[in-house]
Amino acid sequence: MPAFTGQDHIPRIAGLDHDYLVRQMRGFKTGRTRAGLRAGVAALSLGAAGAFAQQAPAAAEPRVADVVVTATRVPQRSLDIPAAIDSVDAATLREDRPQVNLSEALGRVPGVSVQNRQNYAQDLQVSSRGFGGRATFGVRGVRLIADGVPATMPDGQGQAATFDLATADRIEVLRGPFASLYGNSSGGVIQVFTADGPAEPEADVSLVAARGRQAHRGRERPRPAGLAGPAGPHPRPVRGGPAPGRRVRVPLRHAQERPPGAARRGPRPAARPRRFPAGPDLRRHALRPSVPGADGRHPPQGSGGVVDLDRRYGGAGVRWTRTVPGERPFVFSLGAERDALDERRRGYVNDFGTAGALRRDEDDTVASTDAYAQGEWRFAPGWSASAGARHSRVAFESRDRYVTAANPDDSGGVAYSRTVPVAGLVFEPDPGWRLYANAGGGFETPTFAELAYRPGGATGLNFALQRARSRHAEIGAKARLPEGGRLTAALFRIDTRDEIVTDTSVGGRTTFKNASRTRRDGFELAADGRLGGGLEASVAYTWLDARFTEGFTSGTPPVPVPAGSRLPGVPGSMLYAELVWRHAASGFHAGAELRASGKVRVNDANTDAAPGYGVASLRAGLERRFGSWRFSAFARVDNVGDHAYAGSVIVAESRGRYFEPAPGRSWMAGATAAASF
Repeated sequence: MPAFTGQDHIPRIAGLDHDYLVRQMRGFKTGRTRAGLRAGVAALSLGAAGAFAQQAPAAAEPRVADVVVTATRVPQRSLDIPAAIDSVDAATLREDRPQVNLSEALGRVPGVSVQNRQNYAQDLQVSSRGFGGRATFGVRGVRLIADGVPATMPDGQGQAATFDLATADRIEVLRGPFASLYGNSSGGVIQVFTADGPAEPEADVSLVAARGRQAHRGRERPRPAGLAGPAGPHPRPVRGGPAPGRRVRVPLRHAQERPPGAARRGPRPAARPRRFPAGPDLRRHALRPSVPGADGRHPPQGSGGVVDLDRRYGGAGVRWTRTVPGERPFVFSLGAERDALDERRRGYVNDFGTAGALRRDEDDTVASTDAYAQGEWRFAPGWSASAGARHSRVAFESRDRYVTAANPDDSGGVAYSRTVPVAGLVFEPDPGWRLYANAGGGFETPTFAELAYRPGGATGLNFALQRARSRHAEIGAKARLPEGGRLTAALFRIDTRDEIVTDTSVGGRTTFKNASRTRRDGFELAADGRLGGGLEASVAYTWLDARFTEGFTSGTPPVPVPAGSRLPGVPGSMLYAELVWRHAASGFHAGAELRASGKVRVNDANTDAAPGYGVASLRAGLERRFGSWRFSAFARVDNVGDHAYAGSVIVAESRGRYFEPAPGRSWMAGATAAASF
């Protein structure tokens, strides 16, 4: 744990006992007590904040360009948005990382947990402010968007595996009630933006080796010069179009998917190695207005049977934005979206590794129809207000094609609708500071995976499952610091009714139900900046108390879940800290990272839990330029202490197989050669 462990790395802050902080940090390094963890977090947070604050007098004029984000659909400075939002830039996404998935770089974003399950058939476990932690595959409760095109389907389930980090310009992460303006999600929104093409065409090739295996990523990315759009598979048209203040965009999207699943009926065969390759198969075509896509194919499997699942979904959206300039500028947007998904689901008996008799055959559809309005008004010097509302209707239908004398017709449908309001206020006490507050609602519909099975083994979809409704309130502060630094803090509370929880998970078939009420109280803190002498530091801390506030029963036989039990799959605290040293003349840098997580419960009754952990990583890299050529190389060691811990959990797994182990000590090295021509 090289970062912030020694006395020299904890600055002396007026009013704080410096020696006490040093002693507590040493206690945190041992990881033996909760008190040590809390004190270590306090030392890291206060030490980093103090170091950044002492770089220059408080009255000094900030010398950093503002980060511009598009979370409110209109480009704005992140400082002026009344919501918790973070942006991870391209340099952070790429430096000393394999650029495979979101878990590599989003640890520095407070409030968000991205767990790499080390299983590409299951995707990542992504949760935001406690939403999405129960997902067994795919991402739910968090909306995913790539270049304005949703990577989340109308039922609320998405795939983060479609994000291409190698060509990303930045990732924006929005938490809180303003995420509801994007539709069926309650925890937040993760948006990936592809980088614009460089001034000159460029191609690069990379080679990465990890843990003794050679992983060749020959990535030739010819980029045409002078294009205003991003490189990669999602080109945008050259800028232009409607007159200033008026813009209309019609994103069209289409996708075909084969996610993993399990057959609903049929006996479970004797255990033996099965021959069906498992994992999602995505065919995604995004049109803005013309985009080619990427292909892949393999059928999924379930432990109780074989599923042949074809999905196609697409949609269209239109938005009109009007900007009224003046002494008190006003920006207003109206929009409408329509998304639809069709799936053909067939289930077969798993006959010793081959598909046996047909046991399920149905056509399922879900369509979402949404309309929204939002605006921002700078109504007084130093004050601005934002407000919006979105009405959503999500309709599910199922047509059962497997009807026999012993199996009734289970066709049916259900529709969920809700109008969600949100409002926020920003106060500017100083050019480099903002104070904000917001409040609003949110909702989540069940996904098709959560509707798939009825309790007790009954046939047909579980149309009795209700939507979850939530109310959010948040206050926070943001600050720009000298030399590119920033400091953000947020305190929030979320109350949810009809929370969707796992009921039973037997033989690969998981059923869900609605719990009564839950509450999420949380605090998020993030700081980063330059410390001088070539040092850069970053700290992100999250504290989350997510509990059931009313008791209920769950499982078969029913097990009581008392009020006060913690939500499963959600860590109570998370910490990320990083210290990097750069030698500008040589292009060399070296860094250390620390990731720590609190205990994670594995079921609603809290009968077991994955213990908390803390792991450190070391990395170093070098970049040099020779004319039109650029060469870079890096090496990193993760889990330096070879600590054994559970990197993720499977919530409510019926046989007690909750824990998914994380890798031990591992290393990685890579090199890239790029040329401009």
